[in-house]
Amino acid sequence: MTSRLGGVLRGYVRRRLPSWDMGTIEKFTTRVQAPAFDVHRALYEALISAVDATVLDVDNPMRAEVPRAILKNRWGAKVTAHVTVPAPDVADVHWTIDQYGDKHRAILDDVLTALPFPSTVTAAPPPKLAALESSPGTRFNGAAPTMAFNGLRLDLANEVLHYRGTTVPVAGARAEVDLGAPNSRLTLTRVVLIGVFALGAKKDYTKIYVSIALADGQIIVVEGSAKTQEGTARAFATAVNNIGVRAARHQATPPQTTAHPAAGAPPSSPPAPPPPPPSVPAGWYPDAQNSALQRYWDGTVWTEHTAPAAPPASSGPARS
Repeated sequence: MTSRLGGVLRGYVRRRLPSWDMGTIEKFTTRVQAPAFDVHRALYEALISAVDATVLDVDNPMRAEVPRAILKNRWGAKVTAHVTVPAPDVADVHWTIDQYGDKHRAILDDVLTALPFPSTVTAAPPPKLAALESSPGTRFNGAAPTMAFNGLRLDLANEVLHYRGTTVPVAGARAEVDLGAPNSRLTLTRVVLIGVFALGAKKDYTKIYVSIALADGQIIVVEGSAKTQEGTARAFATAVNNIGVRAARHQATPPQTTAHPAAGAPPSSPPAPPPPPPSVPAGWYPDAQNSALQRYWDGTVWTEHTAPAAPPASSGPARS
């Protein structure tokens, strides 16, 4: 009986789960109506928030691992997303999903639902297009030229921060990430832009706060989810700190200019030092503040010694 039951179970496992021995790869193309750089950054956030992915490589193509979701009857997967630029303000995302089972499209749909842009999906192989690659001109360097976190948008190229219609320079700024409550050093008089939370509230460890102290003393604070946005918050704060230091150094170091003499002109000699002040010998001289007195000059400074005025033989130094 036992051997028969074991044989039935083994046969069930072989028939029910044939894909456990090897994963299958499916490819999709997503057309997104948004600038490619914004799409790239949104993909990073959507992979983390929608399918709890671990992003292994944030460059382009982006690579991530998606864990198993038992409640959704979905196995883990390896996901690659490659962003290309078919037209201005349009991006194509070319997906490669390697997964056990047949839930490839379910993973893709969850990620696309979390994107803030409209998109369409096809299963056809994508045409060869210019990829969104790193270059000194775009400062891509593994992340989009703009980074976002809950209403904050960091412009990496122009080194400014946008928030609620306000644009502020990042030079000299310092960002911190706090779990549970905003930084205790903040005061209401210093906070000029603030998210929806109370500064005096109890610690809520489901929240994460990003506080950015600007060079002029003002502070911007926003909150997010500690469970799904901690990685994004820390990456955003790191970018602010890197740009803040670099921009501050750039402003503090003026460009060096070297004057070159005209062709054929003789080299100029250093300017002569100014002549020394005339030497005034020590003696009695009229008091500038009282014409009835004369005051003693010791050769360096006026003293407190006075005497009745006498016809001056010479004029002494002016006394203020």
